[in-house]
Amino acid sequence: MSGQSGLTLPEVVITLLISATLVSMAAPALRTLVTSQRISSVAQEIYTSFALARSEAVKRRSAVSLCASADGVICNSSGDDWSSGWVIFTDADADGVLEAGDERLRVFSALPESLSLEWNQGVNAGFSSKGYARKAGSFSLCEQGLTGEEVRQVVVSLTGRVRVTEPDSCPE
Repeated sequence: MSGQSGLTLPEVVITLLISATLVSMAAPALRTLVTSQRISSVAQEIYTSFALARSEAVKRRSAVSLCASADGVICNSSGDDWSSGWVIFTDADADGVLEAGDERLRVFSALPESLSLEWNQGVNAGFSSKGYARKAGSFSLCEQGLTGEEVRQVVVSLTGRVRVTEPDSCPE
């Protein structure tokens, strides 16, 4: 009584059709999850940047600034787009400009092209030696996806508190 075991061609075709259907149903949800995780990760990086700048200002008892910078050497001179990267530095004269006597503490590289990052207070931000922010404002981080937009805001208060929020849409 020896018989052959295996699958018939119709059984294989039906199994492949069911598998393909399940994968096609899961792919959009997976793409949305990946987009959401990517934007959350960048928002956390911005949050961490501000926390680092504030703690360094208090620790060093001197002003520490952040500015938009494409190359990590000089600050951008205009605009509110930080997508090209930013730098944290000691700022002896608290003017928000990276100059010869200032020490670069950390440089952050450009974001992926699908992300936009704008600070509603211009090209620089900073903290006093007591940890107070020079300007209150918010970063808007947006990514246009296939299912709409993913948005996070990193809000900085004058007291130096930084928090991440999830608004409904990107600012105009």
